[in-house]
Order: sequence, then C-alpha cells, then structure tokens
Amino acid sequence: MEIGRFDSVKRAEAGVELVLLDPVTKADTGAALVLFGMDSGVYKAARAEQDARNKALGRALSPEEVREQSAELLARCTKGWRGLMENGKEFPFSQAKAKELYLAYPELADRAAGFIFNRANFFGNASAA
Repeated sequence: MEIGRFDSVKRAEAGVELVLLDPVTKADTGAALVLFGMDSGVYKAARAEQDARNKALGRALSPEEVREQSAELLARCTKGWRGLMENGKEFPFSQAKAKELYLAYPELADRAAGFIFNRANFFGNASAA
C-alpha cells in the first residue's frame, strides 16, 4: 500500500468544498463552503491563538464566549464559498462575514465543524478547491 494514501494534510491545506444540501429536501443547493481541515496550518494557528488568549484570561469561558470562539475558529477555517445569496444578491465572502454566518445559522456552523473535523473529507475522493 502506498503510504501517501494516508495524507490528509495536503488537501486540508488546500481547502475542500462542502456542498450544501437543502436541510429539508436534501437536494443540492448549488452552494458550497470551501474549508480548511483540522490538519491545516490555518486551523492549528487559529487554535493556538485561541488557546493562548484563553490561558491568559485565567478563567473559564462563558457559554457566549465559547460560541463566539467556535464561530471565529470556523470562520478562520473558511477559505471561501460559492452560491450563497441573501435577499437575491450574492453574499460576499470575508472572514467577518463567515463568522456572522456561523453565528446566525447554527446549522451551517454544525455542518462546517463536522466537515473540518472529519479527516475522510480531505482524502482523494473529496472535491478540492
């Protein structure tokens, strides 16, 4: 067996598309999030920064702080998106907009987190972006 088949880092660093299915019908919406994986430098740097900030606080985070940090981490791991609309207009990508999106739509946050933390999504059968 070729050892390279276990490489989840390369695609985690490149970013992979999470195709967004309709939450009710499960039909392809034509929209996708492009996400870095947990083995990427982006994720590791963001997690290290949050850990350092939390240690400096010297106290447990409130539930709202945990929610904010989770959205921030997901936003940092979002490379971009396609096909997202708001009021009939394209929803422009930025890190700030990504954080807003994850805070406003917990379903999208859950899907992104599940995707980022599943290494299987970053092997050859996933759609690299």
